[in-house]
Amino acid sequence: MKRLFADKWFVQPYYSIEYKDGKITIRSSSKHKKGGEITQYDRQGYLYCKLTGMGAMAIHDIVAFRYLGFKPSGFTVNHKDGNKHNNRIENLEYLSIRDNILHSIRMGLHVCCDPTRMPTYKDGRCKDKPAYKAAWYQSNKERMAALAHARYLKNADRLKAYARAHYHANKK
Repeated sequence: MKRLFADKWFVQPYYSIEYKDGKITIRSSSKHKKGGEITQYDRQGYLYCKLTGMGAMAIHDIVAFRYLGFKPSGFTVNHKDGNKHNNRIENLEYLSIRDNILHSIRMGLHVCCDPTRMPTYKDGRCKDKPAYKAAWYQSNKERMAALAHARYLKNADRLKAYARAHYHANKK
């Protein structure tokens, strides 16, 4: 949430929240939108709405605050059934961040459960990283060999210079 809002936010005449048969409706009573329903939109899989003076706020945060109370520090709102659009009161709960991640893994919703959603290489391949690396080394074999040879020569020159310096130092 952008800002911690007090319970009076819902009581004041500017916004009202209604919950009927699992449908959440947020209404505005401003001069411009007299009694109009606030538009909800999808952002990163969650439903959001824009509130004057508050910016964009997640619907599940608003509903959880209104019906479950203040969110303890270190906790987050969890959707019990895994459906991010189901913002019913019965479906929301406060969980620690760790427990929320474990819940998403158990439900199969976490990024680690689906390799196609994991971070990828620039060319888009991510499923078989060892095979990708092997193919890269195979295609750049000559370049890697030349680089290794250059390192060897550089080290050989250093060894020769070291041996000459120590040979002359010990000869005296």
